[in-house]
Amino acid sequence: MKNRGFTLIELLIVMSVVAILVSIITPSFRSFQQEAWISKAEQELGTLQLAVESYYRHHDALPADITTTLINASPKIISAALPDPWETDTINKTYGFTRQTINGSDYYVIYSKGMNGGTEWSWAADGSASVTFPTNSDDIIKTNAAIQKE
Repeated sequence: MKNRGFTLIELLIVMSVVAILVSIITPSFRSFQQEAWISKAEQELGTLQLAVESYYRHHDALPADITTTLINASPKIISAALPDPWETDTINKTYGFTRQTINGSDYYVIYSKGMNGGTEWSWAADGSASVTFPTNSDDIIKTNAAIQKE
């Protein structure tokens, strides 16, 4: 009686084809994941911007930070910290927040560092109430200051 199983060569060929297909599919999956993280970050930064504006209306000042201050505020503004998808800091994985007073007015920037993990935006060097933002940046920001594209 003849055995009709697969030979070792046939199994290696099938495994090679599967490996090639996986290597083709993986990069496209990664790009879908990055797009999802961008969308998530944009939506969460919009939520945090509304929370900061609400805090400002109730307390006539910007919050010290966007985690503990907004969570412990009275009335409560957010119930939990929102994690930045790209933040690598294992302790503080939240979005960045900075504030500045310019000509007696309060301005803020809430930001995600994006895929490269570096902050590419900066407050304008001329002392104006604006933020300089490179056009090729992968950072995502929400601010009440003017944005100057570089």
